[in-house]
Amino acid sequence: MALVTCGESWIYCYDPETRMHFVKNYTWWRGPVALSRLGDSEGGVGTLRLRRVRRGQAGNYSVTAHTSRGAIHSSFFLNVQYGPEEIVATKRVLVDEGDTATLACSASGNPTPNITWTRASDNTSEIWRGVGEARLVLKQASRADTGLYLCHASSPVAAAAPVRAALVVSQPPTSASDIANGTQVDRWWAAVGDKGQLDCRVHAAPAPSFKWTVNDDRVIYTDRKYSISSPKLTDGVTEWSSMLRVRDVIEKDYTNYTCISRNAHGSFVIHFSLLPPAPPATPEELTDAWGKKR
Repeated sequence: MALVTCGESWIYCYDPETRMHFVKNYTWWRGPVALSRLGDSEGGVGTLRLRRVRRGQAGNYSVTAHTSRGAIHSSFFLNVQYGPEEIVATKRVLVDEGDTATLACSASGNPTPNITWTRASDNTSEIWRGVGEARLVLKQASRADTGLYLCHASSPVAAAAPVRAALVVSQPPTSASDIANGTQVDRWWAAVGDKGQLDCRVHAAPAPSFKWTVNDDRVIYTDRKYSISSPKLTDGVTEWSSMLRVRDVIEKDYTNYTCISRNAHGSFVIHFSLLPPAPPATPEELTDAWGKKR
């Protein structure tokens, strides 16, 4: 068997090792099909030249050396190798805490690629492996298992870019920052006439709903004054964002706003204050171009 990597050029030389009979010519075959213009001979040695070998050229080949006494035959198989491709991995799995979570990944190639799983936060530690396919099974999944995982496909020919998969264990909304539930205020600033923006971010699974209120009582909806974005998954795992935009800020918009996020497992409250920009501090002393203090 002859090995060659896809895209490379390849030369096969055949010497029938018989000097007793003059070799008139060689005939090359791929299966039952004769190959013309690909073979030549020099000094009694037959040569088959394939430039930029393609996968479709893999198969059984044979050569016949025609001598003054008859014909001599030889055959071989050409194996065209190529790197991993068609990598398919689980994109996102959501399970309840304590259940079993499975991430699957497969890839094709010649030779069959090795498949390994790592965690994105620790890409150097291999969690599971297989050949052609690898199924990462986590029993009794906990919130600590939530995160991004990477499927790697590699072979002696090449290594493919890793493919991401998200494993999400159900959880109530919690702050994406260090804000405590309902007890701290997140401050944002906007000048009169500008657009004020308040970004409410939480970790939650499944996706939470968001409700905005102003002055702790009036529910805000999208209208001429306010715009509320649809919940957006920002990290591909559990971080969700709801953006409240206050158009054409006026003095009475400098007040308190509340974001309430909720899913089947609980709720979380974040308080916001929209404030005018702080005036620049008055310098205590000035220095002129000559370095003198004023």
